[in-house]
Amino acid sequence: MTRTFLLSLMMLLILSGCAKHSGQPKTIVLATPLQISYHSEATLVRIGQLIDSDQYKDDQLSQLYYERGVMFSRMGLGAMARLDFSRAIHITPDFAPAYDFLGLYYLSREEFDNAYEAFDSSIELDPNFSYAYFSRAVALYYGHKYRLAAKDIRRYQSLIPDDPYRSVWLYLIEMKINPEKAKQHLLETYKAHSQSHDWGWQIVALLAGQLSDQDFIHQAGYSQNNRQLAEQLCEAYFYLGKKMQIEHRDLLARSYFKLSVANNVYSYVEHRLSLLELRMDSERKEMQPREL
Repeated sequence: MTRTFLLSLMMLLILSGCAKHSGQPKTIVLATPLQISYHSEATLVRIGQLIDSDQYKDDQLSQLYYERGVMFSRMGLGAMARLDFSRAIHITPDFAPAYDFLGLYYLSREEFDNAYEAFDSSIELDPNFSYAYFSRAVALYYGHKYRLAAKDIRRYQSLIPDDPYRSVWLYLIEMKINPEKAKQHLLETYKAHSQSHDWGWQIVALLAGQLSDQDFIHQAGYSQNNRQLAEQLCEAYFYLGKKMQIEHRDLLARSYFKLSVANNVYSYVEHRLSLLELRMDSERKEMQPREL
């Protein structure tokens, strides 16, 4: 059996035990963890050959480094991705998207000051690159700079107010500032979109208290193929983990973050943030004084 399968089985047993006492889902949906495809490997080799050919101008070369960095990132090879994004920026210093990816890498390593600087650079170079505002908001959230994070996420959410994920992150950040206002705001947002069956709005329904954990898991299990299932479960278990954090149920939160990671959806921000949550949780435990 693979380590990923064993991890999923262990989480299933833990969550099943918790369900007997806490009303948590009695059914845990699992997907076959995503694997790196032959096409992705072949694309990676091809880009490497183009880079080594010495026939491209600087702007073209920086684009190739960026594209290879994205491929590395999607494969979970963070260090290799960081190196290529840094190369792209070295060649083309005004390459805004590369700064954003580099900032996400720094965030995953808890290098918050470097992450802020990278996102600042991305926004300064291209104010219309709106995703950088989301990335910076998330970094500020994990760096405990909640009011600054709220400013960025409100700007990002206002651009597409009907995007459920933007509403979810507005809620998570506002919960750190004014929980009652955050809950009321999210509930109002949900009611305005309660007829939507899009997957993202099921996440909003869960956090707004309009969908039970068990029904949410069932909704996450509705998919046409394994990739879609893995992607939805990556998101579902991450946001269930955040819900458990809000409810101060840390053991369940950790279990859900591990289930999110187990899907191997490396390109999703929820995968990266689940790893970050687990890393920060482990560090908190190490800092706690031990009984003599």
